[in-house]
Amino acid sequence: MEVTNILERKRNNILFFFFLSSISIFFIVFLFSFKYESHKIAKQERILQNKIEERKKIIQLLEVEISHLSRPYRIKKICELELNLEKINKDKIHFYKIKLK
Repeated sequence: MEVTNILERKRNNILFFFFLSSISIFFIVFLFSFKYESHKIAKQERILQNKIEERKKIIQLLEVEISHLSRPYRIKKICELELNLEKINKDKIHFYKIKLK
């Protein structure tokens, strides 16, 4: 009887050991995958931050370019060269008297 109890206890201990081992392996795999995913997300965040910074620099550059291109003397020059517009003189303006009834 005593030998069977000892064998039964050993068998139970071995089963318990396998049960704990399988749970431990499961948690190790879970933690590894969690770590991998968190590193992946952090890398994506760094990439997106870099893209945001690049876009901000491009926006600043475009704002500077727009402010430079929209200066009145440049627009005047473009109008004179490209559109063949002339300056308006007082002599060229004709006023008409409109009679209202």
